[in-house]
Amino acid sequence: MDFFEKLGQIDNRIIYVLFILAILIPLVTPLGLPVSVSQHTKQAYEVIDSLQPGDTVIIDIGISYSGAGDVLPQTVAMLKHLMSKDVNVIFTGVQMDSSKIIEDLIKPYEEVGKQYGVDFCNLGYLAGGENAIAAYAKDLKKAYPLDFRGNSTDILPILQNVNSVKDAKMFIFFSTQNADMYVRQISEYRVPIVGGLIAQ
Repeated sequence: MDFFEKLGQIDNRIIYVLFILAILIPLVTPLGLPVSVSQHTKQAYEVIDSLQPGDTVIIDIGISYSGAGDVLPQTVAMLKHLMSKDVNVIFTGVQMDSSKIIEDLIKPYEEVGKQYGVDFCNLGYLAGGENAIAAYAKDLKKAYPLDFRGNSTDILPILQNVNSVKDAKMFIFFSTQNADMYVRQISEYRVPIVGGLIAQ
């Protein structure tokens, strides 16, 4: 009887016990593998950490649900950092799933007392890809006369002093496509740009 035939005769319960141990042992006694942080990640953290309470950041959610597994955790972590700094966040989106994803992101903060329209707002999906980015970067309220919830952007407190990307302290984008269109359209406004991309 060869090795593989012997393996095939092992009781399934023994195999399941071995699988459970293989999962539990690293959970109970972590292996202590080093976690490396890239220089780009450090720089992004430092730029966000330099923001002051009341500063305004524009975040474009270019995420589709199909790529959310890669990009959404980055978004959640960065938004948590921004909210801890009391930074105002204006959300835009160039993917059809953007509006719903933004609503899911801001819901926990509304539940703990952050105010929609003051601390953040969801401008929603704007069709056109790179053309949409160019349009709202130049004139935010013209590109978005209404937010996703139907409010006039002229009356939202968070947008009172923000007319274009140059009025923000930072532009952040998350994309399941690529960074090119954001860099092309936003770099002329001379604001710091941070991006979170899908792992490809």
